[in-house]
Formats: sequence, structure tokens, C-alpha cells
Amino acid sequence: MLLSFIQFISTHRLGDIMEKRLTDRLKNTNPFFVYTALFILYEVLYVITNRIPTFYGPFELPKIFYEDQIPLIPETSLVYISIFGFMAITIWMLPRKYKNPTAIIFMYLLFIHTFIFLFFPTIYPREEITNKYGIFDWLMHDIIQELDTPRNCFPSLHVSLPFTMAFVWLKLSKKIGIVILFIATLIALSTLTTKQHYLLDVFSAIAVSFILVQLKFKNPQTSFY
Repeated sequence: MLLSFIQFISTHRLGDIMEKRLTDRLKNTNPFFVYTALFILYEVLYVITNRIPTFYGPFELPKIFYEDQIPLIPETSLVYISIFGFMAITIWMLPRKYKNPTAIIFMYLLFIHTFIFLFFPTIYPREEITNKYGIFDWLMHDIIQELDTPRNCFPSLHVSLPFTMAFVWLKLSKKIGIVILFIATLIALSTLTTKQHYLLDVFSAIAVSFILVQLKFKNPQTSFY
């Protein structure tokens, strides 16, 4: 059902018309301004859905396989927050002609996640950090958990963002794409070892990213790297 919804809104005729107009407008726009506007939109939508009360829920999701045996590893919080540098570098590396088309994919991604966060709110039962003596415990408790409530779990935006970049780069350069995919996988794993997300959040986020890139990132030239 989730995958059908993604395919519908990203291939609907009205969406195609709006996307074409947006693409034409962005064609000669400086990518710096495009991504700055996108980041502001991300912050507004994510904070709203992360903080405002919901009409129902939020719901806890089932833990699958041996997920409940994954330990809390505060040291991996460094990998978790590395997403910000990762995204900045991988976007900066993109050739100019692919920066704004990728931004449109991120726009779709953000709207899809926001819609799900609003109408299917989820929450993760976090583990209480009692020993806050080390820098990693402080980072986990006072930075990650304080700034980001345990909501907006499914699908994980923290996973779909780096995997979107990985799938885009795999279409442009296999060598670079594999490296970026490896780092994206480490970030995804860190969402589990910092107890920020369910395994279902990770799988669904990867699926959303893959489908969007396949549908919207078409016919790239692969000879520049």
C-alpha cells in the first residue's frame, strides 16, 4: 500500500505538470539557494510533525527478527549525526546539471514523509540513559534525544535521505555510488544502535528512496566520472 501510494503521487498527471514547471523554474537557479530553501522547508515540516500533538496515536511498531537484541551503543551517535556532513558533501559533489533534479526528488521525499508522519504517527520506546558520564552518553541524551523526540519514525527520514543520495550516485558513477552506499548503510545501522528507529523504519525508508530515484532520476549521463 505504501509503495502504491508513492508511485501514484509521483507519477500522477498533475504532479508531472507541476514538476515540469518547477524544473523549468529551477533550470537556471543557483543550487545553493534551492537547497537552502529546501533545508528550511525540511526544518519547518519536520519540527511541526515531530512536536505537535496528533489527533490519534502515536503508535508503536512491532520489532521484527532479532531487533530487540540489538544493543544501545552510544558511540555510534557520531555516525548518526554524521548525516549532516554526509549530505552536504555528496550534494556538493554532484555535477551542476544534476543538483536541482536531485532537489526535486528530495522535495517529493519530504512531502511523502510528512504525509505519513501526519496520518500514521509512530513513536519509538527509547531506552533511558542513566549513565551520562562519557561524551557519547552526553551526545546521545543531551543532543540527539533532546532535540529529536521519539516520533516521526516510519519511514525513517534519517535513512531515506542518505540512501537517496546513494541511489542517485549509483546511476552516475558505480565506484562513487558504492562508497556512498556503504556510508549510507552505516548511518542506517546507527539509527538502530542509537535506538532512534525500528528496523521497519529502515526497510521502508530504503524502499521509498529506491522507488523515487527510479521514477524521477532518468537517463543520466554516466561518463563524467
